[in-house]
Amino acid sequence: MAARVSLTIANSSTKDYYYELANNAGGEGTEVNKVSLTMISLGAEKHFAGTDKLSPYVGADFVFGMGNSSAKWDKFDGSGYSADFTATAKNPTSMIGLNLVAGMDYYFAENFYFGAELGLGFQSVSNKAGEFESTTGGSTTTILSEPSKSSSFGNNFIGNARIGWRF
Repeated sequence: MAARVSLTIANSSTKDYYYELANNAGGEGTEVNKVSLTMISLGAEKHFAGTDKLSPYVGADFVFGMGNSSAKWDKFDGSGYSADFTATAKNPTSMIGLNLVAGMDYYFAENFYFGAELGLGFQSVSNKAGEFESTTGGSTTTILSEPSKSSSFGNNFIGNARIGWRF
């Protein structure tokens, strides 16, 4: 048996530019999107008899996560340049899941190994109430979105390459 712990911290940000005129002249508008996600996975592996160097296993992980997405529009209304438009949006998210995995570790030295695994997972995502606030011509509008939930079940055939050390 082996314990599994993993921490995932993912952040991304994009900034797109939009111009008043087709030749990229005139006024400039921007759209900035940011996403942050933190997940922790706790689980166990059951290793089976293999060879001296190869150790096959199956395992399971409980996954917990939280994150936030935000967007900011400045002089861009979603379809094109708009000199008097600004907006912001925020949406916090949390998730819980279960992953079943199968893989193998290859020991290339006494306690060091390379490994590969595939998995099958379930996750439930809860989107908290979000907020969208826009200003056009000095008039501000705020819209609150309803909380929502979604779930998914499927394979995670993103091959997981591992390198590790056995204590």
